[in-house]
Amino acid sequence: MLPLHRNAHPVSISDAERAAYRYSLVKSESPWIAGAIAIVTFALAVFNAVIGAHPSVIENLPVAIAAVIMMVVALIVGRDWIPAAVVPWIVAAMSVILVGALQLQEGLYTPPTGLAYSLLVLVPFAPVTLSYRATLVAGVPMMAGSAWVATRLTPAAAVDWMVVCLAAFSISCVLLWMRMRSVDALAASMAYEKTLATEDPLTGLLNRRGIEARVPQMFALSLRQQVPISALFVDIDGLKKANDLYGHDFGDEVICATADAIKAMVRAEDLVARWGGDEFVILGLGFHADATTMNERIQRNLAESGVSAQKWAGTVTVGGATADARATTFNELMRRADKDMYSHRAESRAFDQS
Repeated sequence: MLPLHRNAHPVSISDAERAAYRYSLVKSESPWIAGAIAIVTFALAVFNAVIGAHPSVIENLPVAIAAVIMMVVALIVGRDWIPAAVVPWIVAAMSVILVGALQLQEGLYTPPTGLAYSLLVLVPFAPVTLSYRATLVAGVPMMAGSAWVATRLTPAAAVDWMVVCLAAFSISCVLLWMRMRSVDALAASMAYEKTLATEDPLTGLLNRRGIEARVPQMFALSLRQQVPISALFVDIDGLKKANDLYGHDFGDEVICATADAIKAMVRAEDLVARWGGDEFVILGLGFHADATTMNERIQRNLAESGVSAQKWAGTVTVGGATADARATTFNELMRRADKDMYSHRAESRAFDQS
């Protein structure tokens, strides 16, 4: 039995496609995440400055300023004029600013809650950036700030502080790795669903929706190059009978063999689609060979495909039409090709009966 072309697994996507999906996700998430953090941070700074354990406006001023900066960024980071690829770096920079403000507060005034606030930012920042590079670059000033805070503490406390900060950054990187895996899996799944919407899973060819989506581009190219546009309609003869006698697995084998036979004789720039259960369409620029010649070529390829000639005669019927893209529509072109196919089928049956 011939191998079928079913897709057993989701399609693979390129590194560029994965990166583009990550960037778009970060861009959509960043405004509300940055805005929420800015509001909470500013509220805590005001609270600590007014009624905290050690009320002081000066001590909390760096954190309040960082919160205001984050709010401004939250308002603009989602705008269209901000490139999505830049957003992870903006998020990383905002994390550095906020952690730096907290570390400045800790280093100068050593508030009892400063350590907790720093770790609350240091742990989750990497998964939000969705970028290994931005995370590592941001980690350098964060760890440098942690080392500076350590110099302001007792030796024992300094060691504990650095260990905790390194652990927090490591946890952040692990969370980033875990989220990257899930986001990349989601991107691959969405790409697979998109492919299923435009691709026939049995043959790997375009489906009806897939070729129709490319018709405007093909017609525009025809007009620009000032060449006609051609369509060929290919119908498998006797597929229903083969299905009824030998089962749908054999019918699928016939469909796949026909698809391969068609692909072997079309031009590289032609569009080939499975139009229906036993129908295929070839769309291209310029003139194709006449329907009779195309029929003979496809059947010659089918004869070499390995499909059992005892089960299926290996015949198809081809009809074609060529038109000026300015004077016709895709639907009209397909109607004419379909009509020509039925005309050839009627001629073939009349010849067989004579």
